Amino acid sequence: MVVNAIRDWPRTVLSGIIAPMKNLPLSFIVMEFLGLLCLVPAVASLAGFGALLHPILADSGAGIAALVTAVSLIISGFFPFVLRRLMVQEEEQDAANHRGG
Repeated sequence: MVVNAIRDWPRTVLSGIIAPMKNLPLSFIVMEFLGLLCLVPAVASLAGFGALLHPILADSGAGIAALVTAVSLIISGFFPFVLRRLMVQEEEQDAANHRGG
């Protein structure tokens, strides 16, 4: 029993993470990942540690530019997410109307 639990833990953990993500658009996942990835050098640059990552990030203007880029990527990722939710709601309403009459 314990051996099976140890052997199957990656599948159990990943199924808990991946199952809710099946309904998310790929573009949403990619844009959010890129936005969060862009947020790391932005915060590092604004905190004064940007020069440790790259000399260009030593300037605070580079940190602000990276922050604006990160925010715009994150916000842009929500457009396909909202469109998918609206599509699912419309399909559910159409199915309910079709069943009802």
